[in-house]
Amino acid sequence: MKDISKQQSFSEPELYVEHQLILTGSVSDIEAILKLAEVKFDQLYLQQEIAIEKLVSRKRPLPGLESKRNHVIRHYMYEEEVAPLIHRINHLAHKKRVDVNADFNYLISANPWTVAGSPWTVAGSPWTVAGSPWTVAGSPWTVAGSPWRGMNNQGGASIRRKALSIFYSQWAFGERGLSARVGEQAPPYAGSGIRVGIFDTSPFPVTISNADFQLEPNLHLTLSHPIPGGITGGCGSGPAADHGLFVAGLIHALAPYSDIHLIRVLDDAAQGVMSVLLAALAQFIREVNDDGMLRGAVINLSLGLTDSEGDTATGPASLRLLLEVAYALNIIVVAAAGNDSAPIAGSHGPQVPAAWDFVIGVAACNAQRELACFANTGDIMAPGGGGIAPYCLPGLNKCYGVDCRYALISLSTTSWTGFSYGVGSSFAAPLISGLVANIQSRDSWLPCAEIKQKILHNAVDGVIDAEGIY
Repeated sequence: MKDISKQQSFSEPELYVEHQLILTGSVSDIEAILKLAEVKFDQLYLQQEIAIEKLVSRKRPLPGLESKRNHVIRHYMYEEEVAPLIHRINHLAHKKRVDVNADFNYLISANPWTVAGSPWTVAGSPWTVAGSPWTVAGSPWTVAGSPWRGMNNQGGASIRRKALSIFYSQWAFGERGLSARVGEQAPPYAGSGIRVGIFDTSPFPVTISNADFQLEPNLHLTLSHPIPGGITGGCGSGPAADHGLFVAGLIHALAPYSDIHLIRVLDDAAQGVMSVLLAALAQFIREVNDDGMLRGAVINLSLGLTDSEGDTATGPASLRLLLEVAYALNIIVVAAAGNDSAPIAGSHGPQVPAAWDFVIGVAACNAQRELACFANTGDIMAPGGGGIAPYCLPGLNKCYGVDCRYALISLSTTSWTGFSYGVGSSFAAPLISGLVANIQSRDSWLPCAEIKQKILHNAVDGVIDAEGIY
């Protein structure tokens, strides 16, 4: 439980959804605390409930979490201001030593955050409110603009073939990056029997449940849509719908035989709410636990939230519990560390959930194998692109139709060639997810803790070295 009994301020309203809260604990304890808090029950409306015992077979142990097996995660609507109620519940729970936690329904966003296109267009200037990489609104280094747009008039399949070749030969996979085998050169077991859940944006309509891409080998995506496409409201503007697809392309390159699920929990501005993420995670955990054919599973979270009170060690309790359940079931959780560190002296620590000890938190490194100038720190570094010194300015104006040391290349539906550039820890995280899928497919008996240690031990100066993993 979080002890917030001495806190004098609440989280900033722009970081959460007003009139909503999330409670975690047993049903009896939750009801007892609500009664102690003198909540008017005609003002409190239950929206959804996630029961931990329904995610896990009774025969399946939950190491370190058996006391949580009877817990539920409840999402409520509340008619009055929510911050005082959350403070009161957590204060009472701590005072009475009751295992109940109240969370805000936090806003979450992808890393990098959203803008509409190239950083050198009017819509995507890094110096506008919508496009700064060091604001809540987002990063100018997006997947929205095609790096081959200047070559479109050359036409023909040859340009697309060139784009595909550059994708597989880009620096992030080579000696300056992972030293990884990708595509048809990947090991024959790479990702086989492993399900990877990408909780992100998606450019696909709700009427489509699968998508295929002409890669080598082919990428087959299983799609689900906890939220519809478009902008959900109050989250800014700008197409970031390809963010999750960009992530999927990188995972597929490294683990081409994995079973990749793209689950839309963020809107086209790469923004969402924690209650939607919780429900989607619960569904994924349940399906993995029920599928006896799988050898392992990975959760990729190229997203994060910022608790204004800086309590990254514990909360939010609801999200932490679900990810701990995944970990106990040997589902590896990989998360982006964030891009909040430019242009400051030094670097911020990782965002939640990358900050948690059981999660593999991934920081972005540049082509010099150093922490990128915008990057938060993490457990390990993987290629995420870089900025131009000394002010950490975007380098995408130097990226046109070639491998570019300032960015990574992956899939895009808005690009004529099917590929585009992206920069940030969002795209470092899936590189680790792909390597984890390879480890699981070969050594499925390894527990999560040993897989994480294997990843950390196969690093040179903090940057992962894939050759040591094969």
